[in-house]
Amino acid sequence: MPTRFQDLSARRAPCRIQPLDRYRSPRPARTLSITRSRRARQTPPRGVVYVEVLICFLPVFMTFLALCQLSLMFAAQTIVQHAATRAARAAMVVLEDDPERYDGAPRGDLTAGSGSSGQGLPAQLSTEQTEPPAAAAPTENSSSSTGAPSAPSGARMAAIRAAAYHPLAVLAPSLSSWWSGTLKGALSDGSFDRILSGRLIYNLGGAAVTVHAPGEDEVLTRVGRRDPITVRVAYVMPCSVPIVSALMCSGRMARWAGALGWGDDATQELLDRMEFVESENVRDLILSALPRLKLLTAEAIMPNQGADYYGSNP
Repeated sequence: MPTRFQDLSARRAPCRIQPLDRYRSPRPARTLSITRSRRARQTPPRGVVYVEVLICFLPVFMTFLALCQLSLMFAAQTIVQHAATRAARAAMVVLEDDPERYDGAPRGDLTAGSGSSGQGLPAQLSTEQTEPPAAAAPTENSSSSTGAPSAPSGARMAAIRAAAYHPLAVLAPSLSSWWSGTLKGALSDGSFDRILSGRLIYNLGGAAVTVHAPGEDEVLTRVGRRDPITVRVAYVMPCSVPIVSALMCSGRMARWAGALGWGDDATQELLDRMEFVESENVRDLILSALPRLKLLTAEAIMPNQGADYYGSNP
């Protein structure tokens, strides 16, 4: 005889699980299309991040390069000003120094004597320097100038140049960066190489040291005993920072056009100042080899001491 629990289980009907879709209301096709379009709008298209990075990277990178070039120019301008001050301080002592120390050059004369005699202050090496004819001793305490654009090459002038060449040597480019401008070469390539090439080669054609009367442009060949001395230093700085140097510095084409008289004012001034360099061969090499150059100028004024160090002034 079946028990009570067995009878209940036999009477229970089998349970069927009804699908949920049976109780859902059908979704219209228009609602489905609207939902899909919303999802498509919410999904970002591929490649947007890369485009945004490129748009933001280029201005930031150009600004970084421009800051590097400007910082190098400001630092170089400070060194050029220091070189002009050193040259003026040397001139106020050298011009009235003992003639025996400067190959017999009269006091105040910037053309007499040999610039490579090695007497007095260290003379700058030059392959083109020849001994000019001895000038007559000045009869008056007055200054005289030269008419043609040429650099005086006397023994006293060599000593003045040497005082300016020492600080300018650190600005010279390394030998490896003469024909190719890179950011590494502009910032930290070959410090010893820079100083050596600048002291022995680059300064001979890349730096012009001239003596003037205050407020005048004519180059003096003789300075009076009590006249004030104005020393001007013009230096062509190589621009090695990529891209932005084309916007800030003078290129080869602009210099070639300036040599023909078609250049702008900045390029023409660069070529005019480089007429007073010590070596024309080195100057032509610099103007033709280096891709970008920037002219930096400075001047310093000192009084001529006119002291009688060794007897009376002739």
